[in-house]
Amino acid sequence: MELLPEGEGRAVARIHDFPPTSPALCQANCAALSGLLGTERQPVRTEQLACVLDGAPFTASTAVTWG
Repeated sequence: MELLPEGEGRAVARIHDFPPTSPALCQANCAALSGLLGTERQPVRTEQLACVLDGAPFTASTAVTWG
């Protein structure tokens, strides 16, 4: 996984080399990032941007916003 900063409080997380079996797994990765990267004091909002099953060059891409 790589986390690419995109300005204050924003980043894009990309997951590589994790073979999803369904679109639901890409969505589950997106939801899991909220728990992994957020805290009670600083919650995280995530939005799925891309999934390898839709033709993306990596397993999943997720927009992450803190605050």
